[in-house]
Amino acid sequence: MGKYQLDYKGQAAVTKYHEKQTPAKFDKKQQLEKIRAEYLKKKQKQTGELHQHSSTEIQKQR
Repeated sequence: MGKYQLDYKGQAAVTKYHEKQTPAKFDKKQQLEKIRAEYLKKKQKQTGELHQHSSTEIQKQR
């Protein structure tokens, strides 16, 4: 074996280590759900502001 070569036991240990260190895999469905929730929250906030503005304008006109 060369200077930096590992035996099978060492290779298994390295593989196990790297599996633990890798970040969670990118989940497209979860990401889309997160984006959708943010969009709906933002949209709901905007419509709420529109209703408030229109009601204050109506009150000013009276």
